[in-house]
Amino acid sequence: MDCINTTLESKGITPVTFQSIRWENDFAGGDKSDAYEEYALYGGMPLVFFKKSDAEKVNYLTESFLFSNAKRYDVKGKKYFEYPSKYYCTDVGLRNARLGFRQQEETHIMKNILYNELLCRDYSVDAGVVEIAEYNSGAKTKKQCEIDFIVNRGAKKYYTQSALNVSDPSKLETDLRPLKNTNDFFKKIIISKTSMKPWTDEDGILHLGLYEFLLNDNALDL
Repeated sequence: MDCINTTLESKGITPVTFQSIRWENDFAGGDKSDAYEEYALYGGMPLVFFKKSDAEKVNYLTESFLFSNAKRYDVKGKKYFEYPSKYYCTDVGLRNARLGFRQQEETHIMKNILYNELLCRDYSVDAGVVEIAEYNSGAKTKKQCEIDFIVNRGAKKYYTQSALNVSDPSKLETDLRPLKNTNDFFKKIIISKTSMKPWTDEDGILHLGLYEFLLNDNALDL
C-alpha cells in the first residue's frame, strides 16, 4: 500500500472524516454518539449508499481511491470509448474482505494485482479493444477482442495480457489473438501465473512469469 499512500499524500487527499459523514447522513440534529459508533464500524462506506445512481456511487468510490478505473481504448480507431470503463480495487484485500473471503475469482484477482502494480510503477493504464474481422461461409463479421492493459509511459507503449493458465493451447491462442491483430509495432506481452524464464515467441510476443513481473520493476523491457 506504500504507493497508494504516497499518491494520496501527493494529491492532498484526506480520508472521509466523522464530520463529513455526519452531515451527509443528516446526523446534525441526531445522536452524535450513535453516529460515531456507525462511523467507527463502517468508516466512509455508508456515503456510497446515499448516492442516487450507480454512476454517482462509482464516482464516489473512485474519488475515494477505493477503486481505480481503466478507460477502454479502441486500438485501431485510436479513440476512447465513453462507456463502460473497467474498475479495479486499489487493494484486493479490501475486495476479499467485503466478500467475506469466499469468492476467490483468481483470474480477476490476478488482473487486479497486475493493474495495481503497473500504477505503482508510474505507468498509465487503459483497457484495450481490438476489432478483428472473421469470415464464416464467405460472410464477414467483426468481433471485438480485449487486451487487458495498454500500458503507457512517455513514448513507450506495451500491450499486456494477463493469463492465469497457459497450459491449454486453445485458451492461450484466444489470449494471444488480440495481441497479434493490433496492426502496429508496439511491444506485446503475456503474463501468466508461472515461474518460467522470460522468452519471446515467433510472433515477437514476450512471455513473462507472474513472479518475474512482480519482482522486477523493469520486466516489461526484457
